[in-house]
Amino acid sequence: WKKYNQMYKESVIDMEKDLATEGLISMNAERKQRLVAEVISRVRVFDQNVDGKMNDYKGDGMNDSLDTLQQLIAIRRLSLLLNDNFQELEMEEMGRLWETIIFVLAPERKARQQGKTGLPYSRLKRLRKGMESGFKFSYQGDDRLTVYVPIDFLDDEFLSE
Repeated sequence: WKKYNQMYKESVIDMEKDLATEGLISMNAERKQRLVAEVISRVRVFDQNVDGKMNDYKGDGMNDSLDTLQQLIAIRRLSLLLNDNFQELEMEEMGRLWETIIFVLAPERKARQQGKTGLPYSRLKRLRKGMESGFKFSYQGDDRLTVYVPIDFLDDEFLSE
């Protein structure tokens, strides 16, 4: 009984510490911006030599790199999405994950259809057709998560993935 009582006391102490620091980042704009900046600093561009071949992405094999303008736009969009949806993404609560996550900007998807922008990537319609979203998740043993994000991602699509 003493063992469980001690575990309970330790849990209460941890809970009180957690409550004392709750909102420490989200209530402070500078700390919030610093966390988003740390996540954005780990964004890198897809490299076939490092990441291997990915069949879901288009490209001729000769020049599969993303141009600088596409990279800057995607990074800025990511930055704004993370800032605007800080609470919904639980960036403070899941801080350990966000401190190690690496985003890899991948080339545009093959299945890009013309016409309505959100239509081909609507989650429900995509699942009915058996299509992939283009997002890939890779978890390494040293607690690092790598997320491959297609350069032509939509805001809602990014948030739902």
